Amino acid sequence: MANWRQNPVVAIVAVAVLVLGVGLLTLVFKTPKQEFLLKCDSCKAEFQAKLPADVTFPVKCPLCGQTQAYQGVKVKCKACGKELVRINKPLSVGSGEIDVKQRTLGPDPRSQCPYCGVRGQVDESK
Repeated sequence: MANWRQNPVVAIVAVAVLVLGVGLLTLVFKTPKQEFLLKCDSCKAEFQAKLPADVTFPVKCPLCGQTQAYQGVKVKCKACGKELVRINKPLSVGSGEIDVKQRTLGPDPRSQCPYCGVRGQVDESK
């Protein structure tokens, strides 16, 4: 077996193998990131960010610093044609929350267009 002190090539190869091994382990165990459309519930800023796929919302808004940024959904008003980003979060009702998709408590109050004011004409963009 070669002594690394007598043969610097052995030392260089050993260090290279170690660095490559650490790099490969980092890639294998790295959390995959996904591009998200976000809207801050506090300052109403809309932005995109790469976040881990298993992120829990809300996240910190880079503009106002509040932890009020939720995943957004592009929607379009059928009445005026404007596109906007709606925050995709559960509605709070009393002490509990409801799932918006179930619509068990009537129409979604977020369906009102902020531009023309018409209610019930905002649908997810296709």
